Amino acid sequence: MKIINIMQIAVSPISVGLGQSSDLQTKWTGRPVKKQTLISLIRRYKDIAQLSGRVFGVMVGMTLMCFVGVPCQGGTGSGRLAALRNVTETVPAPPAASRVAGCVELLKQEMKSPSSAGFGPGGGPIDTGYIQEVIMGSVCTFTQKEAERNQIRSILAKKLESTPSSDQALRDRLTIMLGSTGDVSVMPQLTSIMEHHPDGFMRYSAVMALRQMSLDTIRNSEECVSALKRVIEKDAYARIRFGDSLGPMYDSTTMVYSPLRNIAAELLRRTGMPVPKGVEVVEAKYGVQRVEPLLYDSSNPGCIQASIQVLGRIGSIEARTALQTFINKETEVVGMKQLVKEAQVTLDNLHLRQ
Repeated sequence: MKIINIMQIAVSPISVGLGQSSDLQTKWTGRPVKKQTLISLIRRYKDIAQLSGRVFGVMVGMTLMCFVGVPCQGGTGSGRLAALRNVTETVPAPPAASRVAGCVELLKQEMKSPSSAGFGPGGGPIDTGYIQEVIMGSVCTFTQKEAERNQIRSILAKKLESTPSSDQALRDRLTIMLGSTGDVSVMPQLTSIMEHHPDGFMRYSAVMALRQMSLDTIRNSEECVSALKRVIEKDAYARIRFGDSLGPMYDSTTMVYSPLRNIAAELLRRTGMPVPKGVEVVEAKYGVQRVEPLLYDSSNPGCIQASIQVLGRIGSIEARTALQTFINKETEVVGMKQLVKEAQVTLDNLHLRQ
């Protein structure tokens, strides 16, 4: 039993590198585990930990193979995320004021100097939107105790109040961060951002903040419920889900979906509203729109290669058009011969599938 628990705890840090929650949690108990607890467990069961370490390497490889449809390539966002971990994952945990100040400062830096894009394992570009999304979601997590959550809420409320109306971009982000603490006072603003903001990552971050509200609060807000219903019908912020990353690259189970629709549908279902199955699926063209710009990042060949593979996995007419356009534009460009060849092979394989 203890071997299983240690191995399950050990696997959980993988999620940190994939943009998931940085908090350690066992799948066996479902309870959060402090880093100090993890260290003491490993020290206490040193021999078992050494044995688990050998298995852990295999488990990491298998986990990543199952999760990653294509290579995680390029971008400068990893540096910003590393800085974020230095803010939020120190031991002992940082005081609320330091956590908020660090997250807000990193957010401002990312807004001023956006990270270059790469393609990540979670189904979409690791771009400045994703980086901002992670920063906003890290200021307050579900594992924090109520007293600390209240401190963070109070500090964020003051920051929002002191931010001038002329800086609406920062105000919107602070609103999302405040909403992530469960502050119902910003629910109308969150609802508006979720439905109307031009940036998909902002709409998604807003619905994730609404997820922190109680179900009764959402159920009793006619405005919020109506907006959630509209979102599951029309939002097109897309990611790509790979159905079988261990199978052929050209896999018919690859799906383009909206993470925002997915969370909105979850909230509606949890409040007792009927929601049709499959509402999170969106047209393939929206996934292509996310990926195609990465084909032309000449500073990052690895990202281009990954994007070619992703378009091959999507396989729609829009994906084929994007590949053909890339081939036409880049055929004579110095240094692009191998990538153009890969795009042509991918396109030929797609034509064979027809």
